[in-house]
Amino acid sequence: MTRGSESPARRGFTLLEILIAIALLGLIVGVFAYGSARLIQEGPGSADEEFTKALAAARRHAVENYVEVRLSFDREQGALVLSALPRNGTAEESAQVATFPLVEEEVLVEFVAGQGGPTELIAGVLVNTTTVSSVAFYPNGTCTDFQVQIRIGASVQQIDIDPWTCAPILEPSINQ
Repeated sequence: MTRGSESPARRGFTLLEILIAIALLGLIVGVFAYGSARLIQEGPGSADEEFTKALAAARRHAVENYVEVRLSFDREQGALVLSALPRNGTAEESAQVATFPLVEEEVLVEFVAGQGGPTELIAGVLVNTTTVSSVAFYPNGTCTDFQVQIRIGASVQQIDIDPWTCAPILEPSINQ
């Protein structure tokens, strides 16, 4: 047998064939891992994550449908509720758009109107005590001036909302 005439039974895989097989295997594993991660993340998140989702959904619905949207907290359901007002209607005629359930037990979400007003010291945090039942998101992409207080047990988290972008105002971090 000469050197160039090897039998097909003794021939192995080429480097290119091995690399293609590894790439396909990696692609399949990647798709499976991504799909698994999405299934895990689709459940309700923490209270502040669900609140951030509700903010974005309220603003998006108001702008896309050109209606006023109200965001409120339903204590019985333990969920944030979006309601859309008809274009020329009243609050009694509002239609529920979406709910965002909060998984934490003993959670309380309170909306505080604007900056200032009476404050109270709770668990070492100075919190505003002038609460409102709901906040409004307008078709022009703005919302009422408000803060939100999320209470889980004894801990209180206060988030300031920018009325122009309807997004949480990030507190500056101090680099040490």
